[in-house]
Amino acid sequence: PEDLERYTQSQWDAVLHYLVGTGNFPAPNPAVTHFLLQTDLMQPDPEYKGKEEDAPLVITQKGYDFMLQDNAQQVWHFIV
Repeated sequence: PEDLERYTQSQWDAVLHYLVGTGNFPAPNPAVTHFLLQTDLMQPDPEYKGKEEDAPLVITQKGYDFMLQDNAQQVWHFIV
């Protein structure tokens, strides 16, 4: 049980670090990235000058609000 808890926490931390743009963590599973875009927690960087499909993802205001929620609320956001 402790190993599972440690693993799930590390995976969740990686998603949150990706959301805020910490470069030390790999991009999450494409399904998670898709979810972050579909829920407007992230968006393509509007200041990117190249092709839109190549734009890096950046956090949105909704994403910042999400980060201020406690972990339980964040997880429910993913479930619902």
